[in-house]
Amino acid sequence: MSSFAELQSQLGETLALNRPDSLVDHVVVELPSFSVGESLLSHYADRIPSLEHRYLNAMFMLNRIESCELIFVSCRAPDLEVIDYCLSLLPDDRRASVRQRFRTLEVPDPSPRAVAAKLLDRPDLLEDLRRSFAGRPAFIEPWNVTGIEVEVALRLGAPINGTPPDLWPTGFKSEGRRLFRKVGVPVAQGVEDVHGVEDALAAIAAIRSATPTATGVVLKLDDSG
Repeated sequence: MSSFAELQSQLGETLALNRPDSLVDHVVVELPSFSVGESLLSHYADRIPSLEHRYLNAMFMLNRIESCELIFVSCRAPDLEVIDYCLSLLPDDRRASVRQRFRTLEVPDPSPRAVAAKLLDRPDLLEDLRRSFAGRPAFIEPWNVTGIEVEVALRLGAPINGTPPDLWPTGFKSEGRRLFRKVGVPVAQGVEDVHGVEDALAAIAAIRSATPTATGVVLKLDDSG
């Protein structure tokens, strides 16, 4: 595969297989990779495995989509008791089938980094994962998509069901306001592209001038979750 764009061109066809009436065996790689700032990851360092394990709810799709195998990637494998609990929420006659089609890939690394970055450090695990597809169509379900997740997708040869990183800035608040105005959606009085204190003061002055009755302003980070 020569480019990420070419790989992504396969997503529609592969994603269409992941539905209850599908008869084509396929693989979903659940990749709860929190590719965020270093300070945020450090803050949650000891809780990263728990954050990843929230996405064990993806297991429930196996009850509805019998042609699917789910591979759950985490820096720490969930305890068997946790998996058993998840299975207990399914009908009795479906549990064995779901358990057979659910697999965990542990990437043992306690460092405060996204699991995709840890996976890239283990080419052996990546290769084992790729080979386990056994020629079946596969796609990746991510938490978010940065260059790290893109590289995992390229190594696995599996498209990723997420927004390409080069579109990330379109989700910024300034860009969103510009987009709304472009298509005629009303927006609150405000100013985009505020990059420092002087910009903020100028923006406040502009808002007060345009809306003298305003009792206050809200200053929001342009790229923040």
